[in-house]
Amino acid sequence: MEQVRPLWRANLGPTRLWQVPGSLQALIRDIRKSRVLRAGLALVMAGAVCLYLSDKVVTGWWQGTLDGFGVGFIVGGVVDVLAITALNQALTGEQRQRENDLEARSILRAARLGLTTGVVEAARDHLIRSGRQLNPRLGEQLVKLITDADREVAIGDVQLAEAERADIQRPPAETPDHGDVPRAPENP
Repeated sequence: MEQVRPLWRANLGPTRLWQVPGSLQALIRDIRKSRVLRAGLALVMAGAVCLYLSDKVVTGWWQGTLDGFGVGFIVGGVVDVLAITALNQALTGEQRQRENDLEARSILRAARLGLTTGVVEAARDHLIRSGRQLNPRLGEQLVKLITDADREVAIGDVQLAEAERADIQRPPAETPDHGDVPRAPENP
């Protein structure tokens, strides 16, 4: 007979008792990773406890005080989380743009030095990876590098095709017949 575990000890691993939507799972994962979100959640929870206590438990002048604390904690927690998250995103976005700009400059420097092996592919990959977090001027230079390389390849393909077409259209050259030429005597 299988032993039944109490609900508070249930294994929520692969066989879950209830299914959490994906977006909620992502939110829970983010809260576990971020100290800012945990602190904001703690403030909001403290505010909720204060509001509950002010309504159900405490009467008199403490009720107004706990109402004030509750509202303050909730609003403060939400505002703090939003403000700090926005600042963090701005700082990390700026840092990513600096890193992308540095890599773009190194690719352009390699192209100016004549290092052609892999430079165009690196420029293409970098444009795809960097997205919009790249200085527009550097992005335009990378695009120009790629289009110039593509144009050179296209011109080379056209010239090769023209040369092949010219070889096909050219009549075969007359070759002299060397069949009656006397041979040198062989040494025994």
